[in-house]
Amino acid sequence: MRCSALPGDLIAAQCAWERTYRSLADPANQQQTTALRRRLLELSVRVRWHPY
Repeated sequence: MRCSALPGDLIAAQCAWERTYRSLADPANQQQTTALRRRLLELSVRVRWHPY
């Protein structure tokens, strides 16, 4: 049985989510927390509700 590959847009969204989460945890980005939280929320919705 062959495993199906995940869609590229879902993988990209998950990678972006992880990068954003790491940026939010970085103390050097304290001036951008609101923008990073909004981006994280947007990506969370995209990953959670992806049709795959």
